[in-house]
Amino acid sequence: MPALKIPAGKSAGAAWEFYSAAYRARYGVEPVRNGKTNGCMKTLVSRLPAADLGGVVAWYVGHNAAVYVSSKHCVELLVRDAEGMHTEWARGEHMTSRRAREVDSLQTSFDAVAAVMKKHPEWGAE
Repeated sequence: MPALKIPAGKSAGAAWEFYSAAYRARYGVEPVRNGKTNGCMKTLVSRLPAADLGGVVAWYVGHNAAVYVSSKHCVELLVRDAEGMHTEWARGEHMTSRRAREVDSLQTSFDAVAAVMKKHPEWGAE
């Protein structure tokens, strides 16, 4: 879905309209709109650059991470992860649980090597 830009100064209502369109495209039904979701949209607008909001919302609704899919892309998770979604959208890279585990494993290996090198600095000398 192409990212729509929400110009600076637009309301949470504009953010809702974009979320609603992306949601309908994915699920074929209207998302539930109520006081809680309206509040979430206000918070979202306050946390992301207006020019990027449409792209980030579309990225989130298209994200296939299990937590998002199992929640049917609820707005609470969008707000919770707003800055992370912005980073993924800007980089064009999804973070999945498998990829996160791979990064964690690699960090563990790096830390183990660093600990050994700290104990034996002479091993790093040429």
